[in-house]
Amino acid sequence: ALISEDGEIKELIHEEKNLNLSPNFGFGQWHRFCNMTVNSDITDTDIIRFITLENNDETWLPVTSAVCQSTYCKAKNNVVVKARITVNILGRNDIPYEGYCEGTYNEYRQYEPIYSSMYNIDIIWPVDKTHRFVKVGPNFDQVQIDRDRILFQSISKPEYTVTLMACSDDELIMEQHHFVVETPGSFSQQLNDNEDRFYINNISVAGQIDDTYIAFMRDEMPMLEHIDLSEAEIAGGYLPDSAFEEKGLKTIILPKNLKGLGVNSLRKNKISQLDIPESVNYYGVNALNYCEDLTLIVLHNPTVIPVSWCVLEGTNRDNGVLFVPDGTRDAFASNNQWGKFGLIVEGGNPDDWVSGSDDTYSYSGIYPDVTITKVINPTRVMTIRETVVLNGREFNITGIGKRVFASSMIDEIHIPKTITKLGEYAISPSGCTSLTKIEVDGENPIFFSDGGVLYDRSTSTLLTYPRYKPEKEYNIPEGITAIGGWACYNEYISSITFPSTLEYLGACAFCYSNLQNINTVIISKAENPPIIDADAFDSNTYISSKVYVPYNSIETYKADTGWGSFFNLLIDEESGIENVKTDEEWITISGSTLILNTNDPVDIYGVDGMLFYKGSDSMIKLPNGFYIIRGRGMVKKIKI
Repeated sequence: ALISEDGEIKELIHEEKNLNLSPNFGFGQWHRFCNMTVNSDITDTDIIRFITLENNDETWLPVTSAVCQSTYCKAKNNVVVKARITVNILGRNDIPYEGYCEGTYNEYRQYEPIYSSMYNIDIIWPVDKTHRFVKVGPNFDQVQIDRDRILFQSISKPEYTVTLMACSDDELIMEQHHFVVETPGSFSQQLNDNEDRFYINNISVAGQIDDTYIAFMRDEMPMLEHIDLSEAEIAGGYLPDSAFEEKGLKTIILPKNLKGLGVNSLRKNKISQLDIPESVNYYGVNALNYCEDLTLIVLHNPTVIPVSWCVLEGTNRDNGVLFVPDGTRDAFASNNQWGKFGLIVEGGNPDDWVSGSDDTYSYSGIYPDVTITKVINPTRVMTIRETVVLNGREFNITGIGKRVFASSMIDEIHIPKTITKLGEYAISPSGCTSLTKIEVDGENPIFFSDGGVLYDRSTSTLLTYPRYKPEKEYNIPEGITAIGGWACYNEYISSITFPSTLEYLGACAFCYSNLQNINTVIISKAENPPIIDADAFDSNTYISSKVYVPYNSIETYKADTGWGSFFNLLIDEESGIENVKTDEEWITISGSTLILNTNDPVDIYGVDGMLFYKGSDSMIKLPNGFYIIRGRGMVKKIKI
């Protein structure tokens, strides 16, 4: 709302009902409101802030949260100013740029200060000119540099002056430059005398180097992406702390006699492959942290060097390969950090490893098989081919990596017979919000689909029930013994039947499904209650769903810790129970009286499993309704 100095609401700028006002939900998304139009006259003392009507109150109240206080701001000129960004471009060119505050997309200010309301600021380059740029200085709260933009996030200081080094691709010097350090200081002098140093992309260095030379490469060569130090010797033997942190290196060849990687030494680079010499026996904290493209490491030291969890955190090791010396695979595989690589290979040829992409997917693997690691171009129907040509060789596509399919654009996924490995949540239940079906080639030896639902035949497990599958009822096939974690995130399903073979329901199997709503039904055909993970269902499901179980297992289900938590646990009327026929000579119904022509004892249950009667009386009065009678070695269903 626009509010005057005396607290009067001058105008409601935007209104939403039933907004969640928890941090990071309601006003945690206040950037959505930054381009609203105010029709009232605005004075110097007017402010804009969130207000709320809680619990149907009639009086508007201010939203008072530390998160929301940042929106308590002056509204003059309908512009909120929190920080000013001035951008300077260094280099031998005059590439223009456009800067704007996200949320005010039509207010471009070329070569002018850019005003931020704690929103992201993009500097976007013309699409008709190839280019790249890097940050020279200073450091910022949060800065992300990509090929075609620099993104400032959550600027919290009043002013910044940003200095960028920019050049077009044809100005980059891509051929490798060789430098030999013969005397102290000669390397820096060679580079200082080289007017092209800003544009050099690839160098090799031989001779004795120290921290100052490494700092020079890091800070004074903004376009440097490839470094060969194989013939260099670093003073002290260790790659210094923060040596090339966030440099954006794509390749680095380490010195042959290197002893270790310092703290943060290669953190947040774009290295995809790394050959680590045998002499390395130390990995500093965060040494390779968040090198997100790193999929291949070759180790020559046969000793398993312990590393902190953060050394390899954020790398792509789940989809990558670790080459280790002969006879050491088991030792590395059992290590809690090195063992997290998707593949560990003894000896072998690192050249057999491939990491590449086509127009649709990224892949990684070792000849002749690759795994899909990322969807580059999501489409409505994703059809996976059986083979792909990478680096001139044909590979079999045999796996899908962790959380690969996670786009709301995808409606269908078609899996070929060659896919035999799926990573954790390979088809993300939270990401594929429009997915209606998953089809699997009938010749696939590991996976199959039933009605668009994905199963693992080797473990008899339901893996993924598509989130947007529109059918309201589904029967899980007989023979299935388990339902995987997060298997069903579906918005429509209101009735599901578990087979008699089911033994286990995994964590959050149905906790985000439509089963948590009223008038939903769960039918279990299993005589023995399947084990339920504590979080398999949402708490509302336990309250609102009607759960039907076999008539002769009702007491067992009630006594079970998981199933006994359901409020509406009922007998499945179709579980082998016959209706009483008119010619049944030992049972007669007269009005509300049940007449039994037998001296044998009987048990009478309601369909909710409640025992109404137990004994051998010949006449029993019952309220109107359905009942299950057990006696004379048989079970019958009657209606009074």
